[in-house]
Amino acid sequence: MRKIESFQMKKIYAIGHALGITGNGSEDELHVLVSGVTGKDSIKELSYQEAMAVIKRLEDLQGGTAAPKPSSRKPKEHSQRPGGVTSGQQKKIWALMYELKKRDKSPNEVPLGDRL
Repeated sequence: MRKIESFQMKKIYAIGHALGITGNGSEDELHVLVSGVTGKDSIKELSYQEAMAVIKRLEDLQGGTAAPKPSSRKPKEHSQRPGGVTSGQQKKIWALMYELKKRDKSPNEVPLGDRL
């Protein structure tokens, strides 16, 4: 009998985490679900086919699609630059300003930095 693969174990825990049914130890809702589907208390003891059945059940609970991983990072702030723009955005702004200067119908004597 083929044993559970590491990718299956990772997928079971990932979907369980996304559903919010993982906890501490083997008394959490994920292990209760695994026991209900397979009759086994330990995810490590599952066979390949049993793991596939658990994954199928978890995906059904999830709606068949993987939930996006919640972002724990804070949005980047660039307080040292005007408007909080990144250096790449700042380069693009200047490139567009020079492009606009080329297209001026009448010469403007105000420097680009002041026009911005």
